[in-house]
Amino acid sequence: MARLTSLLFFLTFICSCSKEGDFYFLSNKQADMPIWIRGNTSSNIFILHLHGGPGGSSIQEAEEGPYRFLEKDYAMVYWDQRASGASQGNPTPKTISMDQMVEDLEKVIAIIRHQYKSSAKIFLLGHSWGGALGTAYLIKGNNQLNIQGWIEQDGAHNFKKGLELSRQWAIDYAKQAIASKQDEAFWQEALKWYEQHPNLGTKKVLDVHTDKYLIKANGYIKDINNPNLARFTGGGITAPSGITNSGNYIQSILESELEKEYSSKMKIITIPSLILWGRHDGILPVALAKDAYDSLGTIPTKKSIAIFESSAHSPCREEPDAFAVAVLKFIATYK
Repeated sequence: MARLTSLLFFLTFICSCSKEGDFYFLSNKQADMPIWIRGNTSSNIFILHLHGGPGGSSIQEAEEGPYRFLEKDYAMVYWDQRASGASQGNPTPKTISMDQMVEDLEKVIAIIRHQYKSSAKIFLLGHSWGGALGTAYLIKGNNQLNIQGWIEQDGAHNFKKGLELSRQWAIDYAKQAIASKQDEAFWQEALKWYEQHPNLGTKKVLDVHTDKYLIKANGYIKDINNPNLARFTGGGITAPSGITNSGNYIQSILESELEKEYSSKMKIITIPSLILWGRHDGILPVALAKDAYDSLGTIPTKKSIAIFESSAHSPCREEPDAFAVAVLKFIATYK
């Protein structure tokens, strides 16, 4: 009954919000995953969006970021990963793994080339968790030969290092808050908690770190009053994860990835790459941008970093115009 309700919900919001673009479902290994392709498909250039989470939704983000602007020149591909967003089916913990998601991504790319042109030029754009998924895809076999360019936005290509940096970021913030006499008791308690938890590598501990401390420290959004955030709300397409996905299952992949790192394998990646990062990111701090740049095997003239000074974890929402300009410039260079 829950799956039927969620399917009806998905069809309702798609039908009521927009008739633009092309819609497909990828059915693979007990999961039915929606793919929405919208924008300038005649360009033969497709930007494949890999959402965060795990458990987020690209279809929701279609109305919550600068992607309409990118669609004027290129096609955007919004794919909800298995057990995420508006995906359906009956995936089990055994079918939720990074390897399985990489296989799903391979099939999404095959669908793009089958439905449009075999010569389609595809750029991957991975945000947060999507940065880990995109990296895992690119280091597998000859997959990078299918991709024109790689764009990582505040990505989780190195969870292990990211958690270490994030813990220190929160400790530094707590000390600064105490020195400024801001919520001293709360941040004193935070310092005690971090002393008791030197490792954030379990979902239960990580939830406290993110939900109790990072949010209060503006580690996800630098300024909640940022007017740019209001530009992309109320777009009409939402996919509440509690209704539409196997939320309990998707957490199993996060637990298995928390101690992993892909940095040591990224020298395999030699395609043009753009690293986009928010200066004030608390969950995946900005030092990871340099880690990504240094780890990539791409020659220096074909890789670059752009740091967004007024953003935390999501420059696409916090500085959407600058984000879009950076992406457009990169694609114009390497298309």
